[in-house]
Amino acid sequence: MLKFKKLIKKINNYALFLIFRVRIFTRKKMKEISLIVKVGDKILEVGSGGKNEKGEYYFSAERYFKNKDVEFIKSDIDSEFGHKIVDIVNFNEIEQYDHILCFNILEHVFDWQEGFLNLYKSLKKNGVLYIIVPVFYPIHPSPQDYWRFTEEAFFEFSKRNSMKIEKLEIHGFKKFPFAYYLIIKKL
Repeated sequence: MLKFKKLIKKINNYALFLIFRVRIFTRKKMKEISLIVKVGDKILEVGSGGKNEKGEYYFSAERYFKNKDVEFIKSDIDSEFGHKIVDIVNFNEIEQYDHILCFNILEHVFDWQEGFLNLYKSLKKNGVLYIIVPVFYPIHPSPQDYWRFTEEAFFEFSKRNSMKIEKLEIHGFKKFPFAYYLIIKKL
């Protein structure tokens, strides 16, 4: 019975993967970012996750930066993963990073606005915050799933906090987005 449940879960996950393609979209963005980093850049990845059955950090973007001369810091809220412990709501590192990757994390943060502001504050001048959030995507744990966002919410939040969204890309359709990709540069 346990093997059957695992099989059903795998089939379900694969179907979601094929339909929404958010993971493929995320990987594409990881590759694009890896091409623009400069030697010596300090990169923080929020929510790097744990290892899969094959012993790989499946959710981490680190593999795209391995041949770059950068400082890549994996982080997570779960200490069992062995990364730097980062709770973005209580994060207080001011002007430390050139790039911050926050992919498929904000929906799991109840106080997302505070976390968003803390990440922005931790960017160096001209640093860039990259965010991906699911929109039309099934509720998923890890550990909780609280929110779905709209582009209007991000633009209003950014305006109220004197931030400028350099780019907001929709994965899916304008009226039926699967995910949003944001680039916010600290001036």
